Amino acid sequence: MKNKVIVIGLDGATFDIIDPLIARGKLPNLNTIFQNGVKAELLSTIPPISAPAWVSFMTGKNPGKHGILGFQYYNLSKYNCVEHSIVNSNVFAQSTIFDILTKYNRKSIAFQVPLTYPTWPINGLMVAGYPTPDQTIAYTYPDDLSKKIGKLYEDKSDHIASGSIETKLNIYSEGLERISNTVEKLLKEEDYELFVYVTNVTDWVQHKFWKHQFNGKNSKNDYINQFYIKIDEKIGNILKLIDKDTTLIVMSDHGAGTRPEKLLNINYLLREQGFLVPTAKKINIFTKTNRYWFEWVKEFFPIKYWSKAKFSSSFREMVLNTRVYKNNIDWSKTKAYRVPLSYPYVGLNINVKSRQKDGIVLPGKEYKELKQQLYKNFKGFSDKNPDLIKNVFLQEEVYNGPSSYNTPDIIIELNENYDSGSEVDELITEIPNMLLTTISGYHRTSGIFGAMGKNINHNPQLFKFNIIDIAPTILYTLNLP
Repeated sequence: MKNKVIVIGLDGATFDIIDPLIARGKLPNLNTIFQNGVKAELLSTIPPISAPAWVSFMTGKNPGKHGILGFQYYNLSKYNCVEHSIVNSNVFAQSTIFDILTKYNRKSIAFQVPLTYPTWPINGLMVAGYPTPDQTIAYTYPDDLSKKIGKLYEDKSDHIASGSIETKLNIYSEGLERISNTVEKLLKEEDYELFVYVTNVTDWVQHKFWKHQFNGKNSKNDYINQFYIKIDEKIGNILKLIDKDTTLIVMSDHGAGTRPEKLLNINYLLREQGFLVPTAKKINIFTKTNRYWFEWVKEFFPIKYWSKAKFSSSFREMVLNTRVYKNNIDWSKTKAYRVPLSYPYVGLNINVKSRQKDGIVLPGKEYKELKQQLYKNFKGFSDKNPDLIKNVFLQEEVYNGPSSYNTPDIIIELNENYDSGSEVDELITEIPNMLLTTISGYHRTSGIFGAMGKNINHNPQLFKFNIIDIAPTILYTLNLP
């Protein structure tokens, strides 16, 4: 019999939910995997967000090589740092584990792995994962697979976003049931050596309902627990289908936790150190209100619909500029500024002549000296204020590869009690309640990893593993270079 690998991706899954449920006997199938194989804390990418993380899983490369830092394309020559367009598979297709299997005439099935839209030819089957133009439709390779699969969800993303709690729960539950049945059918009927299936439901319910489950001792709404229990049942169905030659991996691309209620404003620190000069001492209340309104719209509506809304390019650029207070900074006098990354990370960029539009720092010696000075300053601040900044890294400590030029010069890891803000006139600001009510769960760097089966030694003790290590591990298990 040939070796097989099945990977079950639970987007955003965390041991902070799993371990207490296992202790209560609620997740018998996940417990079986951990007790009969290995259990590990899986370290995500920097930043820990699905777009770079799942691409790193598929390619075994860090973001400095594949160039993806978020769901929008980064362009750090711009002061607002991003483009309007949403990232897709065209950036990395042909360089994934699925392509390596294709090269060696091995069959694989990729089912809803994020960032696989548009699908591309492989030796096997592919059903695109989030984001896609319409989440109800199965975008597939080959094309005729879509008809066989049918609808993935009954409701589009805009309906889910604007629906009641009950509506959201029903849509998520129905979608999980429908998709799980399809996955089980493919496992039974199709030939494969690698099968990768990702469900986003874990991530969605944590973003939406973390506050309902973790809002104090009187919380009775365990919506998140309910979905973990349902998913464990689906994992049990898959366990019944595997044989002794199959290795089963369960993993997440990042973890989850409570959204912080405060912002730490790096631009304020840069201003205090003399590296950033605002156009005025105070940002007017109208500009701040607009910024938070734009943030609310971004969080309330799905990213692909917000990005593709029929607004003019100039309007969308204005939105991006407002979110980072671009027009409130005097770039002719500013040497360094904040680059937004996903929590708990934030970047610093140096305003380099010829790299940025209004750059004033000379490349070469002046740039290198300023970079070291900024690193020293923020490392010193971190040492004195670990309750605000957890760690500071130089770009080359985090990223390597041909896309490293488009990553921040310095990366800062914030204390988990703070997200990154754009204000220039205050060090710490409160996050408006309207934002906390739409998204109450946030990502964490540590996800989950478990494996059992052929070639997996029994070691249920928790250890650390990195997401970029999974692709070579799969290839090794399948006896591929």
